[in-house]
Amino acid sequence: MQMERHWDFGIPVEDKTQKITMADLMLLAKKHQNRGEYETARYYYERAASASYAPAKFHLARLLRDTANLEQTQTERFSRCEKLLLELEGTIDQKEILAQVCYELSILYEKMRQPISCLAYLLRSRRYGRSIEEQIISKYQKKICQQLDINNISADVQGCYVLGIECAKDETTIQHGIYLLEEAVQHGDPNGIAALELADILSHTTKHDSHARDLAKKYYTIAKERGNPDVLAK
Repeated sequence: MQMERHWDFGIPVEDKTQKITMADLMLLAKKHQNRGEYETARYYYERAASASYAPAKFHLARLLRDTANLEQTQTERFSRCEKLLLELEGTIDQKEILAQVCYELSILYEKMRQPISCLAYLLRSRRYGRSIEEQIISKYQKKICQQLDINNISADVQGCYVLGIECAKDETTIQHGIYLLEEAVQHGDPNGIAALELADILSHTTKHDSHARDLAKKYYTIAKERGNPDVLAK
């Protein structure tokens, strides 16, 4: 798999408590996983992941997502998988690896029946360089158009935010992005992050539109009220 070319398990990183390397833990985990001994594999992945070893987090996340016969419930497995992959997304700066992490998140969200988040991370994965067929993108776009209502948005505000950001990066879909970010602000966004992103987008892309400028001021104000200081200085 591509990931292993970038995360070299042959480089020893010591686990001081057990006097074995991260590479040793990964090899043990893979050996037990290949034998179908999934709980033992999970144990070794967890040991390496607890030391913030990125490859272990990645493989542990996939094991949790794709392996039904573990001791945890599906809800527990999916929640832990999501947390691990989002941690990786927030700490990795290599685009090829980010593309893979985002793609794995899209698979998770498909399993969780969250089409908004699924499409968001497909688009993000493609932006980072992964080749994704247009018909796959179109399938989720149609599904969202058919199902998009207030309940879908309020149930997946974070997905709405991410999809809004991705749509806003393309001139052909920027208006969709603005709409999705407005919905994210309305139905969630307790820290004002979506409001700030939306205000920036409105101020940078429609400088000669007085209505858009007024909207940008409105969302800068919301962002400030929700915890982003000094944004009105923009």
